[in-house]
Amino acid sequence: MNGDPIEYAQNTFESAFEETEKERKPIYIESILRRFWAYGLKSIAVLSGIAIASGVKEDTAHILGIIVAVVIALDSLFSNHERMVAVTKAAQAYKRLLKEVRRKHQRELTAILQQKKDNPDNAKKNLLKLVGVLTERIHSECSFIEKALDEMNLKSLSMLALDSEKVKK
Repeated sequence: MNGDPIEYAQNTFESAFEETEKERKPIYIESILRRFWAYGLKSIAVLSGIAIASGVKEDTAHILGIIVAVVIALDSLFSNHERMVAVTKAAQAYKRLLKEVRRKHQRELTAILQQKKDNPDNAKKNLLKLVGVLTERIHSECSFIEKALDEMNLKSLSMLALDSEKVKK
């Protein structure tokens, strides 16, 4: 590796941070869309139930009953609730990770910059250590989040099986 190790470490850290932000955005958007979808489906089911309970005509009650069944089937088919919870947790985990890493970097960087005046070699060592620790944290926590999303995707796919006994084997 040629060049300044601090520059390399800082570039690696910035790259990991930016990549994590890019990964967080579509997950966050999906969580919003799935919440909107969930509230919409739940509203249709609740309002239809209220209408049926209020004594609408029999034909209308049948139509509303079919609508409720379709809404429940859509939610189940697309694993909306399970996926909504998982992507919301993932979006929150990404957001929390980025905030905590940014705060730690800012908090500890101030002391390192002050140390740079008196002991530049020690400041370089501490900066390399800080950036290395933060980069490793980003990588390890992102792997954990990605694994959780992958497991949820597999679980959602297995729920599509018509014969649950085949899935268990």
